[in-house]
Amino acid sequence: MNQKPSVLLLEHHLKALKLPTFLRDYASVGAVCGQERADYPTYLLRLAERELIDRERRATERRIREAAFPVLKTIETFAFAAQPSINEPLMRELLRGEYIGKRENILLVGNPGTGKTHLASALGFAACTQGKRVRFTTTTGLVTQLLEQRDNKTLQRLHKQLERLDVIILDELGYVPFSKAGAELLFDVVSRAYERTSLIVTTNLPFEQWTEVLGSERLAEKELLAYLVAHNLVRCGMAEAVARQQVEMERLSFKGSLDALRQYSAAIAQAPNRKLRRQLWEDLLLNLARDLVPRRPNRREPRAVKHRPKAYPLLNQPRRRFIEISHRSRYWKGRPRNYRGLN
Repeated sequence: MNQKPSVLLLEHHLKALKLPTFLRDYASVGAVCGQERADYPTYLLRLAERELIDRERRATERRIREAAFPVLKTIETFAFAAQPSINEPLMRELLRGEYIGKRENILLVGNPGTGKTHLASALGFAACTQGKRVRFTTTTGLVTQLLEQRDNKTLQRLHKQLERLDVIILDELGYVPFSKAGAELLFDVVSRAYERTSLIVTTNLPFEQWTEVLGSERLAEKELLAYLVAHNLVRCGMAEAVARQQVEMERLSFKGSLDALRQYSAAIAQAPNRKLRRQLWEDLLLNLARDLVPRRPNRREPRAVKHRPKAYPLLNQPRRRFIEISHRSRYWKGRPRNYRGLN
């Protein structure tokens, strides 16, 4: 059966505009609207709603496909009863994705078989449904890819791809030790993601054993843990102290809060019960609120670069009278020794 030229032209335009749902349903929706005696705006509204729903569904499927989950897991299939140590209300709160907007990190530490990868995949899947770009990879696979890209002179391209993501999931940190170059490349990824991209890291090693994997105490304790854990924990403690004691956030020192947390960390970890740990935490918050710094007007976070006075005199005479010094001039090569500049 030959179609009318107007129908062929309409279908051509809908394909050019990339409206597949319009193209598929315009005839059936038109028949239904004709039976219901609906007006033209209602007809177009129904088609637009179907197109929008299908477009969001396709975008979500594309994000899930690009995330490269090994096995698609959701929170509904996780057996919280089998792992009573996991905080179920906290996990369901994280599913809302507020940590992504705050650029916060999630660190899942536990023995093998406790469901760390399942929970990380569930968090990543929830982020995909919320319109966030996610990448799931094993830590060993990422380090291998970084080393290959470095050898191929395309490392910067990989960094740009990672910077466009909202969430990066690093699975199985600690199963295979890294070389020095691999550990440094991994730290570069973590430092670039700081306050830009949320990281979800799963590991079966406690913090004190990270040095065995990374091969460097500096990278393990002073750098990587600082980016993954310390900043989030210290900032949360400062925010809670501000809310409890009604003080100004600008008057709390990050360095002072970090030092106080280090002093209390051993006592909190060795507390025999939850009540004592909570009491120590309250004492810590009280000390944070008491140790205030003077008011610093016009202070911003992060702090602006301050132009400090130079320790040497600036050039205050005409350049033609400037006398060049051989060991400071890159243009001295080939000049005669008795050259004294322009007169």
